[in-house]
Amino acid sequence: MVKMTPDELRKSYIDFMKRKGASQVPSAGLLPENDPSTLFTGSGMQPMVPYLLGEKHPIGNEITNIQKCLRTVDIDEVGDTSHLTFFEMLGRWEFKANENNYKNKQIDAIWNWQINELGIDPGRLYISVFKGSDDWNIQKDTETIQIWSEKFKSVGIEPVVEDNPYKYGLSRGGKIFLYDEKENWWSRAGSPLDMPVGEPGGPDSEMFYDFEPDGNSLDHPASDSERFLEIGNNVFMCYKKEGTGFVKMQNPNIDYGGGLERVAAALNDDRDVFNTAFFFNAKKKLMELSGKDYADDFKSFRIILDHVRAAVFLINDGAEPANSDAGYITRRLLRRAIRAGKKSVYKEVLWVSCLKFI
Repeated sequence: MVKMTPDELRKSYIDFMKRKGASQVPSAGLLPENDPSTLFTGSGMQPMVPYLLGEKHPIGNEITNIQKCLRTVDIDEVGDTSHLTFFEMLGRWEFKANENNYKNKQIDAIWNWQINELGIDPGRLYISVFKGSDDWNIQKDTETIQIWSEKFKSVGIEPVVEDNPYKYGLSRGGKIFLYDEKENWWSRAGSPLDMPVGEPGGPDSEMFYDFEPDGNSLDHPASDSERFLEIGNNVFMCYKKEGTGFVKMQNPNIDYGGGLERVAAALNDDRDVFNTAFFFNAKKKLMELSGKDYADDFKSFRIILDHVRAAVFLINDGAEPANSDAGYITRRLLRRAIRAGKKSVYKEVLWVSCLKFI
């Protein structure tokens, strides 16, 4: 696999998607404009909602960018190997796409970037696909299964489709795993049941990297095991809710999102995103100032590194520490970083010395 700095990885993605015909747009700010429903930009899709709903994008119908994101829903999970409050989301969108080739176009692009440009081993890549829903009269996504199958065959890998992953896991050689709407359906509202009339949504197809190829044969991408890490999701927004059911959209949308730090972890063949180059300098400085090794207290190091990084970007975008609204989250992140430092007998203001290394 190709070793890249964060800037090289960003450039590799954007340059590749531009060669494929996408136009680059800049990242939106972390504080969304004209969206009172949320404090922060939490996904690459969020600034694209008007265009996913039908408004014409001013620079074209194929767009790519790398979006700064902040999510606090999993703030208590930060401290493990993969959860982050601030992260960068790779994105590719196609609005009002050609229904005859849009899935193949998206999967071909992301496969070629990951496999041919980055050198990710396709043998370590596993795919999830929507199995269909009898309740909603939505068919299995056989087209996506076929496209992924052809990709695996092209590199000499048998594309075994596993339709009962919770029972068999990897034991039958599965590469493509079928799940219901709880795992492989996307809409802004969530499940098909929760979608309002008129809302677009559709099946998605996630890509997972396997960090433990000799692990438990009953593991699978949706299991609780830390073996797999999602590195990207292809959303095929091709249905619209009408009444108590769904109709196919003549001009569907593509919404691809991939965690930049997670892709870097796959390139490292190390699930711990804090071992990527995104955190190398700050982690090194923190170890130097504390006299402790990262391995001495993984959780505290990760909380400090993530929360200080998130606070730096929030303050840069205008959310200075405050008692309410977005500024309260900045304040909360900094206080949690201080508490993590105190718990591990670091000096209270130690992390401040790491700011210039973020």
